[in-house]
Amino acid sequence: MERFIKVTKAKLIVMSLATLLPLLIVLIMTPVLREHFKAYYDILTLRYLLFVVVEAVIIWKIIRYARILKSNEYANRCLVALRDERNVFVKMKSCQLSLKIILFTLSIVTVAFGFIDREIFYTLLAVLAIIVISQLSTAIYYHKKY
Repeated sequence: MERFIKVTKAKLIVMSLATLLPLLIVLIMTPVLREHFKAYYDILTLRYLLFVVVEAVIIWKIIRYARILKSNEYANRCLVALRDERNVFVKMKSCQLSLKIILFTLSIVTVAFGFIDREIFYTLLAVLAIIVISQLSTAIYYHKKY
């Protein structure tokens, strides 16, 4: 339990600092992008909508971590839920399936955009390579660890 509280304190500090990151990106990048690129209204709307969603998730996590630090009862419930074998198994299986679906879909889209646009093709190829490399490196790490 002590380790859980210590990790929660560290997460609370990180999330508190992470609240400023999207705000700084929006404030700094808006004038820079306005000078160099033509701003489309649909992109502006989606950018600010994404900003609000990211900030809402960060604030939700900050509130949750603060509740864990305030209430021992809530901390115990969260710790039990975190260590529940069924939840861990479901999360592991859903992550594996999601990763397979993402890799398959991204591969198809990358091949399709190979015939349409060169820049998008290389961007998707880079994203695909990063996902595959990270998956392989974590698989090798856990294979050697266990």
